[in-house]
Amino acid sequence: MESRGDRRRKQVYLEADQDEELSSLALATGRSESSIIREALEEYLVKQREKSKATTHPLARLLEMEFQSAVADGSERHDRDLYAAPRTRRRANKPDAQKRSIANNAPSSDSPRLPEGGARP
Repeated sequence: MESRGDRRRKQVYLEADQDEELSSLALATGRSESSIIREALEEYLVKQREKSKATTHPLARLLEMEFQSAVADGSERHDRDLYAAPRTRRRANKPDAQKRSIANNAPSSDSPRLPEGGARP
């Protein structure tokens, strides 16, 4: 006998021929129509579950993947790792870049100059 457990009421519409066949089957087997429907639904759900496992969405596989990371404290400093500007590799002996950097930081001839000591008058 089935356990009643936590059952929930559902209302479905059947085609006339489905209703007649279900009634006949219930009479012939001595079972209720609802128990036949529950059994048929369970079989259908099992088949669909197995079918969906065989044809998983490609992105679902990402959830199952394991990976190695060089970041040991990722949960504590995730903002740094996610949002920090990427580090660029500096090349040694770049005299042209150094000259441009110095020239860009030098004051222009029309910029006001501060007196000795840097204090404003």
